[in-house]
Amino acid sequence: MPARPLSALWIVAAVASAQAPPPVPPAHAQAPAPAPVPAPAPKPAPAPTPKPALAPKPAPAPPPAPLPGPELASVLPLPRGWKQERLEFPLRFAPMLPYAGTEELRFSPNMFRRGAPDYFSYVIRWWLVGRPVFTAKQFEEDLTGYFQGLMVAQGREKDLTVDPGSTHVAVKPMGPRRFRAFVTTVDAFNGAAPLDLIVDIEVVDPVKGHRAVYMAIAPTMAAWNVRESLMNVLKTARDAKPAPTKGP
Repeated sequence: MPARPLSALWIVAAVASAQAPPPVPPAHAQAPAPAPVPAPAPKPAPAPTPKPALAPKPAPAPPPAPLPGPELASVLPLPRGWKQERLEFPLRFAPMLPYAGTEELRFSPNMFRRGAPDYFSYVIRWWLVGRPVFTAKQFEEDLTGYFQGLMVAQGREKDLTVDPGSTHVAVKPMGPRRFRAFVTTVDAFNGAAPLDLIVDIEVVDPVKGHRAVYMAIAPTMAAWNVRESLMNVLKTARDAKPAPTKGP
């Protein structure tokens, strides 16, 4: 077989080399695997929405201070043999009187004994909340309603018919905060007999926020010593100091 030329051998080798697959690099020479993608960082938890601060509940209001009435009532004298009564406004027999407070009464021993020296002689103290204004005209209206209501109510209990028109009141000033009332009415406690009264009135302000009305009541013809005893009861009460209230 004749020898091939060298150039032909080179061509064949070049063709064979071009057709051969590329050599596979050894395992340790392979490209490194890509680094794993890091997991996304967890999202921070949302901060809690602060709740609006609740306004503190207001402290409960302290209980109202007791009225000085009960303390002063203890110093309204009760002479030996006298009787007493305490009523609350509005008065049951005279609800038209526009006041709040109490009425304290002290009755002479023979209050309802017609013909006795101290017949229908007694004292009253109105212990009132606030500072109602009193004038002669105001007392005329108040005492007219008071005695009308008192006698009509008492007559009803005794099956007596009492005419409200039988009560008349006239009041005149006697000095600063002093008045005198002349009352014409009937005594429904004693068969509706005619009854004429004189009422000496004094208005005072014993403690803050209250007003007191003192009244000495006796028949027009009552002896001076009877009126003096009534005025002494009122003077003692008027000049007394309120007893201290008990605190915690």
